[in-house]
Amino acid sequence: MDRRNNLIAELEDTLSVATEHSTLLQAKKLLLEQYQRNSVSIELNLERSANNFIDINHAALFPGLIMLLILVGLAGIYSDESVYGTQAVILTTQKGRQGVFFSKLCAMTIYVIFVVIVMETTFFVSTVLCYHGTNTDISAASTFGLSLTPFDGSVYDFCMRQVFGTLLAGLVFGSLTICISVYSKHALIPFFVVGLFYGGTAIYANSVPFPDYLSTLHSLPGELSLFMLQTQVELVQTGYYTNLFGFILPTLTVNVLFNLILMGLSLILCHLGYVRKQVKE
Repeated sequence: MDRRNNLIAELEDTLSVATEHSTLLQAKKLLLEQYQRNSVSIELNLERSANNFIDINHAALFPGLIMLLILVGLAGIYSDESVYGTQAVILTTQKGRQGVFFSKLCAMTIYVIFVVIVMETTFFVSTVLCYHGTNTDISAASTFGLSLTPFDGSVYDFCMRQVFGTLLAGLVFGSLTICISVYSKHALIPFFVVGLFYGGTAIYANSVPFPDYLSTLHSLPGELSLFMLQTQVELVQTGYYTNLFGFILPTLTVNVLFNLILMGLSLILCHLGYVRKQVKE
């Protein structure tokens, strides 16, 4: 609580004597407004359970395992048509191509939702069995890594945000996978390309120190990664903002917008690539 009060006092002092209107000062002002608007209670938390619930999706193993299952299930969704010789039959008519594309899109969505729900449920049940659930609705700010967060919800609220973040990350990841698959003749190509994309950005995100308050071009590739969308801890442990074309937005919001655009572009390219495929004799 002292750390939190000291940070708020520091922000108030900085803004009270500031004369210029830089982007960094705007970010500090937004953070101070969040602290003043959200009344966050910090409780004495001597249990490991609350911290371990948040760490389920913060540790690299579990988020990576979910993405691996999605990748294994979807890498051959289009490329296997070439492997098993069914492509010529499926691509017979233009109407058939549209139908197959939307059918596989629905299958991808259902598969991703199924994997995320089953795996997240397994993780939570395992954590309850090992560490027991928290007896009270303890605030997320009472945990080790989030004592400075402007987020005013409970541990369970934050965990649900991580689950929804993982679900969105899974849909983006699945869209990227089927997009690469439609242009590939073997499932190994999307498996390694998309896997390297996820793994590389996750390693980068865990290697580059995030700056205080405001993103930089150096930190942004890590902050916009799918891994950060799953974990969210680093993006909300204090106020992190990004200058997006003159608008100062929370970096987590920018992450969501970026990945929604990435998913949309992937699905458009996947659709165009599939409906325009040439039938081979």
